[in-house]
Amino acid sequence: MRIFKKQGQRGTSIVEFTVVLGVLLVLLLGAIEGGRAIYTFNIVAHAAKQGVRFIAVRGADAAQDARRTDAPATTADVVTFVRGQAPSLAGATVNVTWPLDGDGNIDQSAGRLVQVDVSTNFTGSTALIPNINISSTASGVIYY
Repeated sequence: MRIFKKQGQRGTSIVEFTVVLGVLLVLLLGAIEGGRAIYTFNIVAHAAKQGVRFIAVRGADAAQDARRTDAPATTADVVTFVRGQAPSLAGATVNVTWPLDGDGNIDQSAGRLVQVDVSTNFTGSTALIPNINISSTASGVIYY
């Protein structure tokens, strides 16, 4: 049995293939870019948590130990530590909110709450995801 095609349908499979391929490529690249954005957020969130931990173990009480040369922590110490957590955080913005005493001075005594904000600019490698600012905030109690 011979199957005849109409003359007007020649080449339609190529056109259908290119349309489907285009849609699939957009979905694939979007999934990859979305994964990169989520990965960057996880790095930023982890760095913020580690920044709080860095401060929590380097409070005013830790400075009383003569063996501790890294306490109390300063804002510059925290910024350097957080940016060193991952190469992608080299240009990250790090803000530390210190507790203040009655005179407006930084109070790093044990039991006080400190907050670290980390933000970085995520640049997509395709036009599917624009440049977005990814940020995370962590807070914790100074232990020592």
